[in-house]
Amino acid sequence: MFLDLLEPRPGVIPLACAAPDTPPAELTECYAAILPELAATTSDIGYYPTGHPRLRHAIAEYYRERGVPTSFDQVLVTTGGQQALSLLARAFLQPGDRVLMEAPSSPPGLEVFRAEAAAIHTLSPGMPEFAAAARDHRPALAYAIPTFHNPTGAVLPPLARRRLAEAAAAAGVTLIEDEVLAELGFPGFRTPPPLAAHSDAVITVGSLSKTVWGGLRIGWMRAAAPTIARLARIRAVHDLGGDVPAQLAAAELMPRLAAVCARLAPERQARHDHLRAELARLLPEWHAPAVPGGQTLWVRLPYGDGTSFAQAALRHGVAILPGSGLDPTGGSEDHVRIHYLHPTDTLTEAARRLAEAWRSYRPPARAVPSPPALAV
Repeated sequence: MFLDLLEPRPGVIPLACAAPDTPPAELTECYAAILPELAATTSDIGYYPTGHPRLRHAIAEYYRERGVPTSFDQVLVTTGGQQALSLLARAFLQPGDRVLMEAPSSPPGLEVFRAEAAAIHTLSPGMPEFAAAARDHRPALAYAIPTFHNPTGAVLPPLARRRLAEAAAAAGVTLIEDEVLAELGFPGFRTPPPLAAHSDAVITVGSLSKTVWGGLRIGWMRAAAPTIARLARIRAVHDLGGDVPAQLAAAELMPRLAAVCARLAPERQARHDHLRAELARLLPEWHAPAVPGGQTLWVRLPYGDGTSFAQAALRHGVAILPGSGLDPTGGSEDHVRIHYLHPTDTLTEAARRLAEAWRSYRPPARAVPSPPALAV
């Protein structure tokens, strides 16, 4: 079943993996703009373990415009946000080290920390109990998603952000801020400044794969320059650097990123509203709260468990993500995550199939254990 979440069979509506499936016109324009530069390239072998200089400068400027002073040497370009998390886990963790993270949380974050045999200690979303947990567990890392949290869609308020960043700094804990969804607010929503605006203890991870197109495998980290140099050495062991044409196109796109996301925001909200309306019409007993941005709904089922229902939904031609794979505490077994960045007619059909699956669903006598969530 779970391979179907990444590569659904023909005829299955893929609502499990959350990433844009259509590149915007601006991305095509950026690729066209870099072709003359690429054609004129000489004396450049194209290996950039820290990332192409043009893109690193563009990302640094992106943070400066958001109120976070950033220099060129504080940026490392990666192959998507997932590689950034993997590098951080490899650099900072030894088997048995403790990691603080929210429950529920993002599948990529959970899996990279599990891959390093870390001991995961969970906190409630927003980590209000961070100071006590850091004192009790002495973590090597902490990981938070303060903006359009995956999977809940919540946004941490400005004061809570400051308190979290300051608590991490006071405890001497490196805090990873996952910002891959930060540009996906709906029209009129003002996203608070990043956690990195409040503390140098924060390492920020960003990506264009969530905001622009899943196939644009461009991510990055913003951290202290010595940390970036250390991570670049680890990265060079694995791939010597990313795709240069993609990085040049991304460098063209970065100054336009906010405008591109703002242009697409009304459509994102319309699809969010449409799916919620269809679920309310066909499945009124489900609880699907509205969110201010992002690209998924976090839906609570009235009974049963998300894993067994996701299997039933797949048999009816819809792939959704069970909540238990996103929560190491087991506290989200009654939830599913549903991606809504699809055309409204696709969402209408998906809701119809989900309603059909729900009518035939009979919960098992005991909850179905969930394998690791193979999703983004």
